Amino acid sequence: SAYAPLEGIHTGTLWLFAEIRSDNTSYQQNTADRSGTPREELDEFRENDQNTNLQTFFSASYLGISRCNLLLTKLQTASFEQASINQIEGEARFLRALYYFNLVRIIGDVPLILKEVTSPEEAFATAVRVPEAQVYQAIIDDLKGATIKLPAKYTATDLGRATLGAAKTMLGKVYMTQKNFSGAADI
Repeated sequence: SAYAPLEGIHTGTLWLFAEIRSDNTSYQQNTADRSGTPREELDEFRENDQNTNLQTFFSASYLGISRCNLLLTKLQTASFEQASINQIEGEARFLRALYYFNLVRIIGDVPLILKEVTSPEEAFATAVRVPEAQVYQAIIDDLKGATIKLPAKYTATDLGRATLGAAKTMLGKVYMTQKNFSGAADI
């Protein structure tokens, strides 16, 4: 379930933030159809917190993060084979890092929630934005943790899951985004 929000993010909204804002494409709205306005706002860098694409991306990202946090919490008391616990922890850390990496690159400062939220009061208390640097450090910590837990490859039944190579590649991309080229070269 922690993977599920990725489909909507990558097919529904993430490309809008990457491509519509680039020189690769532009959004031309049909003036008779005002439903395209949120995309036009993105193309023109004038979106606000009411933009439905931004809301969808934000909500799906935090849904994925909450599922990762739940997994990581429940693993602390799991009583099954250690190899499976390691794999699940590695995947959850990788996915949480991926969700946050997309969020911080698109939004900047965001709430950083690294544990299961169990009450409305706790949800409001954790909804405070933190500086990008703090989010990036959490991403790096998760990816380093994932590289210790993830296998190099899977059998056919588990293809598509996060692997050691995916975690190292993403860690390199995070370092490159931060202009930490020596860190990327050392992976």
